[in-house]
Amino acid sequence: MSAIHRRAILEIAKTMVGDIINKVPVFQQLTQKLAEILGVQRCAVFKIIDDNPDGGLVEITAGIPVEEHGIGWQDQLVDHPDIAEALQRGTLMRISNPEASPLTAYFKEIITNRKIKEILYIPIYSRTKGKTVNLLVLDAVGEEAKFSQEELEFCREAGELISLLLHREEILRQNMRHLFINRLTTLGGSINRTNKLAQKIDESARRILKEVKRMEDIFSNDTGGLLG
Repeated sequence: MSAIHRRAILEIAKTMVGDIINKVPVFQQLTQKLAEILGVQRCAVFKIIDDNPDGGLVEITAGIPVEEHGIGWQDQLVDHPDIAEALQRGTLMRISNPEASPLTAYFKEIITNRKIKEILYIPIYSRTKGKTVNLLVLDAVGEEAKFSQEELEFCREAGELISLLLHREEILRQNMRHLFINRLTTLGGSINRTNKLAQKIDESARRILKEVKRMEDIFSNDTGGLLG
């Protein structure tokens, strides 16, 4: 791995860790960082809401240029054969001539107008869910544009790194959720015990007040008799 390659991977890791810690939208920052490192003009993240080939959904959750990617836009997976193919493969996938590929025929006009010469699909795998949950999609734009072998290797390693870091975040969230639930359960038990104790105290207080009232009535009657 070259020194430039190592620095680029480190930049991706720093971006991921910083975004997770600071609760910044991770993938929007990642698309910007990847675009900066690779010198690409177009990059998007597709979230796999449902990977059922017949009724699955995909959503764009990040992208640059932002104005060309409808963040939050959803569509049927069946209408995106390139996304479906990348999901099925589960590995880095490159379409070298998207203008002629049947997988990308549904947005050929965009490919032609934007002069997209190659498209790269980077799967982000969730070990917790046991499947690909996001796809980073990068476009090589320009007459002579294409991804070099070193860039392909970098993207493969970046995808694995992002998957690993997201897995760590998922584990952390699960642990925090369990800790939170356990804490709530403990607090709930304490509240129940406090309520029961309060009820007992309240009941005891009512009995004491009742007895005090009874004694007051007795002494009041007795006093009245003596004074009369």
